[in-house]
Amino acid sequence: MRARQRKFAVNYAELGNGAEAARQAGYSPRCAKQTAHKLLALDHVQQAIEQEQWFVDRDSGSAKVRFGLGV
Repeated sequence: MRARQRKFAVNYAELGNGAEAARQAGYSPRCAKQTAHKLLALDHVQQAIEQEQWFVDRDSGSAKVRFGLGV
């Protein structure tokens, strides 16, 4: 999994907003909605989101801190 895809998964698990998660992961703001749609169709990205969601739900905190992705 690429770094931006991992960042997208972490952000999506926390935010629940694909376009904003894509922007925060470093994808083009202009194409964020389309990029999110494409990323959410990828099995490995879906699996990463599910894993991150578990951590977010468990900790009720930030998954970004675990990966050193900033706040």
